[in-house]
Amino acid sequence: MSYSQSEDNLDDGYELEFRCDKYGWLGNTGVLFSSSGDSRYPKWLLTDAAMQAVQDPAEYAFAGLSGEVGSSSEKLWQAQFNLTWKPEDSWLEAVKAGAKFYNSRRRTYEGEFLDLDADGTMADFSAFFGDTVTSLFDGAYSGLYQLGTTIDNEAMLAELQRAEKGESSVFDGFAVDPSNAELSDEDSFRFNERVLAGYVMATARFGRAQIIGGVRIEHTRNTIEAWNIDPVQGERNATDRSHFTNVLPSLHVNYDLDSRTKLRGAIWTSFARPDIARMSSAREYTYDSAPNGVKNDTSEWVLTGIEMGNPDLKPLRSTNLDLSFEHYAGRTGAYSVALFYKQIENFLFRSSSSNIRNGTAGENINPEGVAITMPNNGKWAEVYGMEISAQQRLHWLPGALGSLGVGGNLTLQRSKAVTGLSWHPEGYTLPLMETPETIANLQLFWQHKGWEVYGAWNYQSKFLAGINDFGNDPYEQAYSFVDLTFRRVLHETSSLQLQVQNLFDAHTYWQTVSSGEGASRAYIKNGRSISLGFNAIF
Repeated sequence: MSYSQSEDNLDDGYELEFRCDKYGWLGNTGVLFSSSGDSRYPKWLLTDAAMQAVQDPAEYAFAGLSGEVGSSSEKLWQAQFNLTWKPEDSWLEAVKAGAKFYNSRRRTYEGEFLDLDADGTMADFSAFFGDTVTSLFDGAYSGLYQLGTTIDNEAMLAELQRAEKGESSVFDGFAVDPSNAELSDEDSFRFNERVLAGYVMATARFGRAQIIGGVRIEHTRNTIEAWNIDPVQGERNATDRSHFTNVLPSLHVNYDLDSRTKLRGAIWTSFARPDIARMSSAREYTYDSAPNGVKNDTSEWVLTGIEMGNPDLKPLRSTNLDLSFEHYAGRTGAYSVALFYKQIENFLFRSSSSNIRNGTAGENINPEGVAITMPNNGKWAEVYGMEISAQQRLHWLPGALGSLGVGGNLTLQRSKAVTGLSWHPEGYTLPLMETPETIANLQLFWQHKGWEVYGAWNYQSKFLAGINDFGNDPYEQAYSFVDLTFRRVLHETSSLQLQVQNLFDAHTYWQTVSSGEGASRAYIKNGRSISLGFNAIF
């Protein structure tokens, strides 16, 4: 039995905005962008006068400064027991049974502690200017494309503290200490999840074959309380309840071909619960206030749409088939080849994908003809492929070279999914989101007389990152990076370590408009990281 309590207080967040909303600004009609040079670094196309004005702080009017806080907390109760029975002199090796109870109470809230106004443009904030950034991405953004003026955090925070005391000569408006923030009902919710689970399994041996079979049953109950925005019925908290039961059988067979070689096969089932935020009972109601062309009293408004979470999201369920061949070369090597297949029902869209033009929010029409926009489950998906793994110490080499080793892993997989979204034709398939076709890792390691060297190359191919209702579905492009570690054991209880991460300064994230590299949505390089550490045990 156990009880735990946790709280995650998000750092205070500030947003300072200056804007230039001028459609016909200096001879421009809108803004065009070009990716003709390097698609990772799109650049804006403006008239000569506007290119110069982009770098002029006086062109950007103050548009607002806000500050927000947030927090999530959880109280968790757990209890479980397990029983094992091992008969003597029997083909039945063991029978196990157990049960688990899980009760999680979570709360999330957000609040505002700053909402400030000021006069003037960015140029009037010159007292708070920090360093001018003249080059980014190795000069890709420089000159007329430089980032330019920045705000000095310390100087601005000092001014915000003066605003909190009512002493600011720059800002007017609402300002309090973050601990006294005004909480937003709209962005807060409570979630209670209770799980009761039980299992029974048995292990049997027939000659060289070991068979493990069993079943697990999990019953989940959810209670979700969130804010509803309704201009007719009034704003209020709403509570939704849902429950589901999953029965998960499994069968595993291990066969010893010899003392160092095994053949394994399995058919098993698994599931994943929906994301809490997408199950939120929050709702926002939209009305036609003038169905006859004249604005009426609220009692005569006509409901036209509801945007809401979906407390009735179903859990993902997967039926899995695995077959593997493994060989162990004593203490110096291991090799394996595995085939796998997954049949998935009610797959879950990742939380952030709905931010892309409501990409995974399906539109449903209720019996009264009202459009209800809410997260939906995908219909089905399948993933199949092969995994190859090998690791070997080259013990046959002479001297210190005998401590050298190599290893690697390779996953090749394919996937397809039917989303069930309204704008996808019946039977239309896409790759399953966040499922790259190739994942590879190569390792080189050496350990000899207190010296250790480890190097690794990692690669992941591109994959579908989300779904867009215009059809230009975003992709996360391939990446690869190299890490190195050097370690010297000084004594039995201490060591010195040097780590180099991302040796060749490769990008860590690159999302594009579609599967090609022609247009970027986001591109991130975190740079090379070098750290030196000393470990000692006293």
